[in-house]
Amino acid sequence: VEELEQERLATITLTPDASSIGHPLSQFALKAIGVRDASFRRSSGQVVSLDAHPVLEDGDALVLSGMPESLALAEELLLRG
Repeated sequence: VEELEQERLATITLTPDASSIGHPLSQFALKAIGVRDASFRRSSGQVVSLDAHPVLEDGDALVLSGMPESLALAEELLLRG
């Protein structure tokens, strides 16, 4: 199996200029592009429940699972809109 055909994990940390800051994570419909949320932490280290529909903040770290192309698209959506 080629490496590009395997699911992987990716961590995306939101920077101050990320276009997703101030928006709920659910707004980005990551499942629709083939990405699953694995973990969500605030910059303080606090783990946030994804069921709470968190609003994204500077420094948030999201661990996502999916195929490489889907993860790249998710990163683009979350950081640059």
